[in-house]
Amino acid sequence: MARMDSDSYTLSLTSMMAAFTLLFIYLAGILPTARLSMYAVASLFSFALCMEQRTAYALVLFFGVSLVSLLILPNILLIIPYVLFFGYYGIAKFHIERIKDKFLAFVLKLMVFNIGLILNYFLAKNMFLTDIPDALKDNFWVFMVLAQVVFVAYDYIFSKLAVFYDDRVRKFLMKRGRR
Repeated sequence: MARMDSDSYTLSLTSMMAAFTLLFIYLAGILPTARLSMYAVASLFSFALCMEQRTAYALVLFFGVSLVSLLILPNILLIIPYVLFFGYYGIAKFHIERIKDKFLAFVLKLMVFNIGLILNYFLAKNMFLTDIPDALKDNFWVFMVLAQVVFVAYDYIFSKLAVFYDDRVRKFLMKRGRR
């Protein structure tokens, strides 16, 4: 039997992806800069599992990492961006990009992003930040437009990293086992 088809290999691959995801979420909390970049990298691992035709395991990774993060991270606020957008975006992106109509796929990805963005904003506004900075309150729509531009750049870079994974990394993870 090929190594990549065994249940133990799939479990170990998922565990490895979960460990890397947790690492990048943790780095988002301790590094003084590049916080969003760490969340973005963390979202790549669920996408990689989907590329291996393991969407169910990608969902397990998302929920498992979300729960473990709540237990081990020193600040609950660190997990919110992952839970409300970055964690599931890799899974959503994988399935949305299978749609043949590229415009429809793009619109759906923007919808997923905007739902996550609005959830993050209202959660922050109503639960964690009692005082939203006036600059954000007064310029909410400017913020939303700029966020769309940032998302398009993020999605483009994500796609390039997915190609890198497929071309360079995947062949090392998917080698056939020796007998």
